[in-house]
Amino acid sequence: IRSYTKALFSQAHDAGAFLYYDINFRASHIKDIPDTLGNIQENCRWATVVRGSAEDFGYLFGTTNPHEVYIQHISPFCPYFICTDGPRAVWLFTPQFTLQIPVTPLPQVVSTIGAGDNFNAGFLFALVTQGIGQTELSHLSQSEWQHLIGIGQKFSAEVCQSINNYVDTHFIDTL
Repeated sequence: IRSYTKALFSQAHDAGAFLYYDINFRASHIKDIPDTLGNIQENCRWATVVRGSAEDFGYLFGTTNPHEVYIQHISPFCPYFICTDGPRAVWLFTPQFTLQIPVTPLPQVVSTIGAGDNFNAGFLFALVTQGIGQTELSHLSQSEWQHLIGIGQKFSAEVCQSINNYVDTHFIDTL
């Protein structure tokens, strides 16, 4: 399906769309790295923001160090990078600064299924509700980035405390 996704990403990029790319690479695809690495790099080149987990990068690049991943594998293609790592700090890399954002420990984790997807949803929800597009990213302060990522963390935390892999609409009303 690469020809279809490539055409879609290319057209969206050329039209000025905000493209958020979650690499989401799993162990079952390690054998495919030689065939897919070029596609991943191309997706990063089109992306406005790239996100992935330390686990993704351990499988894909053999390192979970967010600095190494950014410098060697992401920044040549995309200037904005978010690296999540389960209950450990979230790392943000921008051309202007790097932030390490702590994760609030949860009283009880029921399931982590959907945590990354809901982080994405929360981050994008924050962007949309605050009217932030790609042209505004370079002007965001550290505290504004922390707020955006904090909303992603809230979505992720909410889903980890239930058996559902999504947040209920009433949760959004509490933000």
